[in-house]
Amino acid sequence: MGMVDIAEDVAKSIGYNKIPELEIGLKSFGTPEKVVEKTDRISEILVGMGFQETMSFFITSAKANLENPQSNEFKIINPKSLDFSEIRRILYPELLSFFERNLRRSYPQRIFEIGRVLIEDREEIHLSFAICDSKNGFSLIRGYLESLIKSISGKKFLISEYETNSSFISGRAGEILINEKNVGIIGELHPSMLQ
Repeated sequence: MGMVDIAEDVAKSIGYNKIPELEIGLKSFGTPEKVVEKTDRISEILVGMGFQETMSFFITSAKANLENPQSNEFKIINPKSLDFSEIRRILYPELLSFFERNLRRSYPQRIFEIGRVLIEDREEIHLSFAICDSKNGFSLIRGYLESLIKSISGKKFLISEYETNSSFISGRAGEILINEKNVGIIGELHPSMLQ
């Protein structure tokens, strides 16, 4: 017989109605982590711009990870499906899969994901957003990026030429630099990526 059982027997013998109510005080209050506050803020801004948030699995296919050959592979041993055989290293292939599943929907489609990726030996939170529209291209997504960065930090950014990835149209892709630090890539996808 444990202490809880003894306390229950005592309460039964006295009568539950005769035991006075006691308010339990909280010793501390939780506060959100800084990264959660920041990702929530980014999410609010992008939703305000007309984007819809998507969420995909942290485990993905080898095909999706082919877009980032510079990074190490983290393979799942004995995966149940080839669609879930590696830990993802980048987000945007998941957004492309979303567009592929929604080809029959009206345009423009604006989506984003804030999610975990594995870079070398550490987990990071990344943002990827995309627009599927037949009328607009690089300048539109650049405008959204500029609005997002101004809303978050008020900082200015530069885009330097980015030629190392065949996923993008040459001359319509670049590295995003804030205070001379590479914080991401931007680009218009090559038509071969859309097939």
